[in-house]
Amino acid sequence: MRFALWAPNHWHTWFGLGLLRLIQPLSYRAKLWLGRCIGRIFRLLPLAYIRIARCNIDLCFPKWSLEDREKLLSDHCESLGTALCECVMAWWGTDQSIRDLVVVEGSEHLAAAKARGKGVILVGGHFTTIEFATRVLSLLTPLSALYRPPKNKALAAF
Repeated sequence: MRFALWAPNHWHTWFGLGLLRLIQPLSYRAKLWLGRCIGRIFRLLPLAYIRIARCNIDLCFPKWSLEDREKLLSDHCESLGTALCECVMAWWGTDQSIRDLVVVEGSEHLAAAKARGKGVILVGGHFTTIEFATRVLSLLTPLSALYRPPKNKALAAF
């Protein structure tokens, strides 16, 4: 890893990743609770993302009451916090801990497609569960993923 990634302007990233690593030993239930709490905290911060999400909700649901739109924003932030804790499981969880949490339906279709002797392209949406879903899929078959690296160089290196 390049030495420049340890410069002070990246310390917040490494600190955040360290905090996330501390979440891994918690139970799944505790991770979900903590994720919702993290989302509630994010919701209160003056982040550009929150302003953009609020604007998008207002544009998409102009007939909804302000209370309903704010509730959707709060629910969304809690979902993002939960997704962050699911990333922790995807990054550092054991294969068995992942298997214990999921039931995969339809994997026979993937097996049948692979049995034809050609490659298989799977397309998925970029939802909050994408990190975890990709980890689950990796337990079923070897895969390569196409993605755009994050702008944060330290996070991209991680």
